[in-house]
Amino acid sequence: MKRALIPRLILCWLVCLAFALSVPAERLPIKIYTSADGLGSSFISFIMRDSRGFLWICTRDGLSRFDGAHFVTYQVGDKNAPPGIERILETRKGIYWITTTNGLYRFDPDAPLAVAETKSGDRPILNAEFVSESRGNLYEDHNGNLWSQGAGLYRLEENGHQLTFQKVELNLPFSKAGTFAVAAICEGQDGSFWLATTWGLLIRRLPDGRQVIYEVGTPQTNGLLSILEDRNGRIWCAGTEGVFVIKPESLASLASLTVAPVHHLNEVRAVRTASIDHVSLPEQPGEVVKYPDLEGKDKGHPRYLSQTADGHIWIGNVFDAIEFDESSFHGYTAAQGFLEGIERIVEDGSGNLWLSGINGLMRLARGGLTSYKTGDGLGDQNILSISQTRDGRLFTMGGNLSLSFFDGRSFESIRPALPTGSQVLWTSNPVLQDSRGEWWFLTNGRLYRFAAASDFHSLAHAQPRATYDSRAGLKGNAMFHIFEDSHGDLWFGTHDAEGPRRGLTKWSPATEKFYPFSEAEGFPPDRSPSALAEDRSGNLWFGFYEGGMVRYRNGLFTEFTSADGLPNGLITALYSDRQGRLWIGSALDGLAHVDDPTAAHPRFIKLTLADGLASNNVRSITEDLFGNLYVGTARGVDRLAGDAARIKHYSTNDGLTGDFVSTAFRDESGAVWFGTPSGISRLVPAPDKSLAAPSVWVSGLRIAGESRSVPTLGSAAISNLELTPAQNNLQIDFLAIDFNAGEDLRYQYMLEGADKDWGAPTQLRTVNYANLASGSYRFIVRAINANGLASSGSAVVSFRVLAPFWRRWWFITLAAIFIGAAAFSVDRYRVARVRERQQAETALRRAREERLVELERVRKRIASDLHDDIGSSLTQISLLSEVVSQRIDRDNASVTQPLAMIANSSRELVDAMSDIVWAINPHKDHLSDLTQRMRSLASEVFTVCGIKFHFRTPAVDIDLPLGANLRREVFLIFKESVNNTIKHSGATEVDIEFRVDRDQLFLRVADNGKGFDSTQESDGHGLISMRARGEDIGGELEIVSDVGKGMTVTLSVSLRDQGVKWFNES
Repeated sequence: MKRALIPRLILCWLVCLAFALSVPAERLPIKIYTSADGLGSSFISFIMRDSRGFLWICTRDGLSRFDGAHFVTYQVGDKNAPPGIERILETRKGIYWITTTNGLYRFDPDAPLAVAETKSGDRPILNAEFVSESRGNLYEDHNGNLWSQGAGLYRLEENGHQLTFQKVELNLPFSKAGTFAVAAICEGQDGSFWLATTWGLLIRRLPDGRQVIYEVGTPQTNGLLSILEDRNGRIWCAGTEGVFVIKPESLASLASLTVAPVHHLNEVRAVRTASIDHVSLPEQPGEVVKYPDLEGKDKGHPRYLSQTADGHIWIGNVFDAIEFDESSFHGYTAAQGFLEGIERIVEDGSGNLWLSGINGLMRLARGGLTSYKTGDGLGDQNILSISQTRDGRLFTMGGNLSLSFFDGRSFESIRPALPTGSQVLWTSNPVLQDSRGEWWFLTNGRLYRFAAASDFHSLAHAQPRATYDSRAGLKGNAMFHIFEDSHGDLWFGTHDAEGPRRGLTKWSPATEKFYPFSEAEGFPPDRSPSALAEDRSGNLWFGFYEGGMVRYRNGLFTEFTSADGLPNGLITALYSDRQGRLWIGSALDGLAHVDDPTAAHPRFIKLTLADGLASNNVRSITEDLFGNLYVGTARGVDRLAGDAARIKHYSTNDGLTGDFVSTAFRDESGAVWFGTPSGISRLVPAPDKSLAAPSVWVSGLRIAGESRSVPTLGSAAISNLELTPAQNNLQIDFLAIDFNAGEDLRYQYMLEGADKDWGAPTQLRTVNYANLASGSYRFIVRAINANGLASSGSAVVSFRVLAPFWRRWWFITLAAIFIGAAAFSVDRYRVARVRERQQAETALRRAREERLVELERVRKRIASDLHDDIGSSLTQISLLSEVVSQRIDRDNASVTQPLAMIANSSRELVDAMSDIVWAINPHKDHLSDLTQRMRSLASEVFTVCGIKFHFRTPAVDIDLPLGANLRREVFLIFKESVNNTIKHSGATEVDIEFRVDRDQLFLRVADNGKGFDSTQESDGHGLISMRARGEDIGGELEIVSDVGKGMTVTLSVSLRDQGVKWFNES
């Protein structure tokens, strides 16, 4: 017995060893979620993806819902209900059945809220109805019937709100020890029901009720736990003894079956999965294949089966997960980042795999980044360079000068035979295998050249073929970067501390000589090439550590700086893509590209944070076979589509070993590699799926701070909301279900009625509107994915903010009536007052006219009396005095002199009285009368005195009515001016100007007499009288004179102030 056991143990050990060796060493793109991320609990019983795409996680502390970005954990039942959630099922009708430790609940997402309390502590309460204390797991068949599994098989019957369980008799031909339970149910394509039981029995229940039974040993150790049908119709069943795959017989072949046959699964063909590369599956009806060694030696047993969209079968084990890719099995363990105790596996809408168990929730981004570190064979995790040998083998070099080669699964590392203590410069490119197979290693002190070797291991002990430094012709000793052009020439950049030793050196394989470049060829001094590339036309480009770059063409360098549009700062990367564009990476100013590198004046087009880059600190650039550009930054990797308009971001959440991507490389298979200080990551690009962004749902609504009822799973449209004027503040929450790794879903919204166009895309999932004016509004929100595509369906919230009562139609109507009535009353009152005022004005005008008539009558009488009575008497006195003087002795002066004085006084009184009579005569109240009298006076006195005069008067058609006082004062001022000219000036010429300019009356009298000093005070009263008269009529009188320069009197009077209307105004 012992002898027979030993070979079996050895065989088992070899099988386990072989299986262990088949486990890949890389770390997969895995993200772990726990309660710290919002999950109800890390102890997970079940997960499900529903028809909308939500992921539901049943935990020991609540039911969690995940939309790809945020968790929401619900309390099921009232606040005192136990929090443990065991299972969830969504039916084809959209009803959710939830099994808890308290019993069974029914949740209808479209049902109105049935509970007053919507939160329990910080958790919302799910609007679920308690229907039964049963805790069996439910299953829905293709006809929509519900089945419960547990101590037997039960069919659920709903009658209104009543739920009954109808037991189905299985009629097993025998019984076994232990508790019988149906652990899993699966419906086949032919309508057969497959039941996995704890008795180690697999029951196929045909549509007509007949059964076929498969037995697995003793139930205590051989219970069956999970079952599924693959897309080829095979039945997979997992249990304590391994995995069984059955090719079912057709229903036609079982038509004559009368007694339930029992097939013993332990007696079927067993396939050792680790012993062959290709695993065979059952092909013939009735054939069963067993895979007994999936559990390994100490790995537990398969517990759960799941099938993904690509047809792969995933098996959850106690300590690992196993994938069957339709040809072979692959195991994944904690070494690749997997959680232990995987019991449930679900695929989301983006192809990611979600695995759960008692230790948390795990997302595997299938097709994401695979990572490698020192545990996977890397000699150093600080990756400085990635390249490929001439035979296509990928290799890396780390900061410790270790060289690591990839064999397809893991790395093998050596250290070249370089002197102890050798170091490399940070951000340098320290290794190259040239086109002749020779190896070049760059250190901060020398350049090492190794002969070509077919086996890379020889580099560990082979001596360098040659070593070089500045004495050999290199510009300096601190080797920085190396590049081989299309002609096989090597280019070296040095970065010594001393500026003059920084520069560029070319090595020719034909002459094996170094040639350092200088300013003679146009190479700028004290510059260290930090990035090198060759464009499609054969031009060489060199970017500098100090900033700026040059193009080498036809033996000369042309320099470009930020003044030409080049990004500022250290140039970290140069890359010529398949379209011929040259891409430039900068440590400070983002990314730039030149569409035509051959142009005399290249145009640099920048891309920065504002254009969607994760960081302006660009470190590396490469391109995949589909034309997508990969830009390594200090915050992960940005993938740019060929048109550079769409950006997708990869971070450590997507499996990247670190977010500082110092180097990037595409191998000959098309895989893209990214080196970071924490290891290396590989991405196998695939063609983009031009999928629209997911639909958007309104998930929350608050009006004036008060929550409004919104369906638990969100709503695509909320309408007919009517808000009071005080409720014009809204908060709208929305979400979209998106599980695409590395994609930042953004949202774009617009409020019709307030906005004219869509707002800028944002990652925020909440919007607030405050102080909305009254009116009708329509809020629309859509999702925008990384490809710039918008969701086909938008979520809409329609509402109307009522106007304040004073803006309602009825209030406005009443107000209009009231205002109209008030306006009418005011108008009637105004008309009455106007009429009264008009009557009063008419009476006043009539009275004034009567007084004016009476005044004119008085003025005429006074003028007549003065002229007829006093004037004639004064004339008589003057004449009598002259007669007496003629009759007496002329020599008697005592008599003649008084008589002469009486005569002169009489004549002067006659003249003065004439002026008074003229002034008060109402028939002389016109401008023409004033003009005529002034002309008569001037003509009379100046002619007698022999003085020439010029008199310019207003036009004949200008004849304004002038008041008596204005006429009198103007005439007297004129008369006094004339008298002064005659008596005192000795003038020979006088110029008189009298005119009317619109509302101004203007008089100017100027002579060429002897003048006088106007600054000296005069003894006479003439000038004082003239000024007083000017002030009385509100005029401005100006007297200008100087000795020997004559005198000018100017008078300006405002006619408007005198109440005179300018009749010629237009």
